[in-house]
Amino acid sequence: ARPGDIAIFNVGKPLGTQHAAVVVQKDLKFPLLVDRPGDVQNYYGVQGLPSTFFIDKDGILRSRSVGPALGSVLTEGLRAAGLPNAGTR
Repeated sequence: ARPGDIAIFNVGKPLGTQHAAVVVQKDLKFPLLVDRPGDVQNYYGVQGLPSTFFIDKDGILRSRSVGPALGSVLTEGLRAAGLPNAGTR
C-alpha cells in the first residue's frame, strides 16, 4: 500500500447462497468477508451491528462506531486512522 491508501472490509455473518448476490446487488467495491465462528466479532468486542472500526496502517484500532458510520462519525474515524484530509474536497 502507498501512503494515504485505505483498505475497506466488511465482515459479517454467513449469508449462505445470498453472499455473492449481496456483493452484486449492492455493487460493493470492497471485500465482503464472512466471520463464521465470530472470531473477528469477539476480538474487537462488537456490541451491535453495524459496527465500524478505524484501524491505522500499523494495525492499531484508533476509533470505533456502533451504528451507521456516516457524516462526522466517518470523517473523524478516518482522520483518527491516519487520513488527515478525510472529509475535505
